[in-house]
Amino acid sequence: MRILLSIALLLGMGQLVDAQYAPRDNWAGSTAIPGDSNIFVNWAIQAEVKRGLMDIRNPQLGPTSAGKVEMMSSYPDGQAVSLGDGGMATISFDVPIVDGPGFDFAVFENGFHIRNSSDSDFLELAFVEVSTDGLRWVRFPNYCDNDTSAQLRTYDGMKASRVHNLAGKYVGNYGTPFDLSELKDSMGIDIKEINFVRVIDVVGSLDPLYASYDSRGHKINDPFPTNFLQGGFDLDAIGVIHNQHMPNGIEELSQFKVYPNPAAAGQGILIGKKDIPLEWNIYQVDGKLLESGSRHRAGENLQPGTYFVQVSQEGIIRRHKLIIQ
Repeated sequence: MRILLSIALLLGMGQLVDAQYAPRDNWAGSTAIPGDSNIFVNWAIQAEVKRGLMDIRNPQLGPTSAGKVEMMSSYPDGQAVSLGDGGMATISFDVPIVDGPGFDFAVFENGFHIRNSSDSDFLELAFVEVSTDGLRWVRFPNYCDNDTSAQLRTYDGMKASRVHNLAGKYVGNYGTPFDLSELKDSMGIDIKEINFVRVIDVVGSLDPLYASYDSRGHKINDPFPTNFLQGGFDLDAIGVIHNQHMPNGIEELSQFKVYPNPAAAGQGILIGKKDIPLEWNIYQVDGKLLESGSRHRAGENLQPGTYFVQVSQEGIIRRHKLIIQ
């Protein structure tokens, strides 16, 4: 009897591992969001990419080079920028993402189904972090329960139901969603104003010299190596579900608002509310300070280009990207 009970418990535990998290797209309980869903109100259009190596064990192969940054702009279309081992993309948004009901944004990769009869898919994973000011970052808690007794090889499949809060959980044209409310107690960010999202490739090697680890300190086993020009996580798109232009936007943040944005050269900009004291700095994209002050009007002398405006009020700091046309 004791042996039979132990077997039953082990079988039950195996089933829990298989179905612990949301399953693949179009299965009951899936959280995958189709790229043509009408819940998206905005798409990422600008990013800075730091490419990783094709094979972190073999630096002489060099970094990945497939895809251009602009390929990940707008809706998912299968054209992506490849990050390589440990590569990173930092995406900025003109209209900040906010915490609304349910999921707030989704990240798209270009994985694919291996077999229609099972939930085994070719997936490449990435960590996701967010920031309000572009300086302090918070990573979403993430979990991967893939078997670590044997390395997943280059085109091996895995099950979405064993992955949580890692971008790339779903195949191409299905976004992996993220809910900012999970980070409500995090220091250094304001989930009512997320201006930046960062996507960092997971190095799926089980070798401790190169391995990536989930939030529990478990090694993340995903296909490795991917030692070709398209290696690593392939960022296709980021879709925004809730932002400050939506009805659930956070109106009280208007004391930090910079407008108009974009603005015409020589027009100047208004910063915040006239009845709320504040201080501001305007920087070039390389970090050089151009202007600072406390008036609510600024920027009359700015030439066409891209700038950052940092606004502070009673110890709270907001950073905005400003475009002068």
